[in-house]
Amino acid sequence: MLIKIRNKIKSIKAAFVNIDNQPIGKTVLVIVLFLDWFILISIFQGLADQTSQLSTPSEYIPKYCRDIVIDEDWNKGNRLIRTARIVSRHRGSYTYINEKDRNQEVHPICARIPQLLHSMENDKSLSGDLNSLLLLREQSVQVESDFNRIKSTYDTSLLEVIADKNAAQESTASLKKKMASLTKKLNTLEGKEATLVSQLMQNQHISQLFSRIDASSNDDRNTLLEDLRNQNFWHPVKRLGMEMIFLLPLVIVFYL
Repeated sequence: MLIKIRNKIKSIKAAFVNIDNQPIGKTVLVIVLFLDWFILISIFQGLADQTSQLSTPSEYIPKYCRDIVIDEDWNKGNRLIRTARIVSRHRGSYTYINEKDRNQEVHPICARIPQLLHSMENDKSLSGDLNSLLLLREQSVQVESDFNRIKSTYDTSLLEVIADKNAAQESTASLKKKMASLTKKLNTLEGKEATLVSQLMQNQHISQLFSRIDASSNDDRNTLLEDLRNQNFWHPVKRLGMEMIFLLPLVIVFYL
């Protein structure tokens, strides 16, 4: 059995390094191997280009559309911030964004949402205001975190003062001053954020987007969920079919 396997391996090796029982030179063999590698790369690149024409489920039904319609995660408390994050990602992108890719076909239920988001992304003034809103929110969160940390230390100092530890009184006064400063800063940031939110809510694109979100019905949710399940099931089948169609002429040529 081992002898047969060894002989089979030798015959395969001989077939690779010989043509009509004549040995192939090392230089020719290296060239042939590089040509084979080039052909394989071209085939895989062709497969990728062919299948890229087919919209994936995440492209046909974008994640934010699923969050809005199916999961209903966008509510009145967070939808402006979520919108700002999507627009800011485009605004701060380091790579060129192909308009053709942005305008690709999406599900009819989702179609209006990316149109409005793209309009916001192309509006430099609006996208800048949305980015400012994110910065204000981040600053407010940081200040609030510092306030809570100092307040915890202040409460501990008060307990020490109550326990007649006079040495802690000076530290308590300093902490109280810091808390007052942070409270003032937090109130200022919240005031700026409230003003900016009021200004943004008057924007036409944002009001239209939120009206579309409010108009999402349970029927839309069920339809989109069913179509997403179908997309996830059939997309691999369609992809395989396109790959087989691309490879069929090559297989025929190699066979002949």
